[in-house]
Amino acid sequence: MFTSEQIQVVVDFAIHGPMTTAQAVEVTGLSTPATRALLKHLVERGDLVQTGQKRGTRYELASG
Repeated sequence: MFTSEQIQVVVDFAIHGPMTTAQAVEVTGLSTPATRALLKHLVERGDLVQTGQKRGTRYELASG
């Protein structure tokens, strides 16, 4: 579904703090819907935590 490189670039970017979907689109080169699916996947597997809603949504590394 997603390459290890796409996953790693998002996780590496998140090390620097919360990110928006638009920032994730920029670093992955994926479409917005594909990036949202990737971010959802990373939240579901526990790598990222989603905060906020709609335009205020941010993703950051899960602690632990």
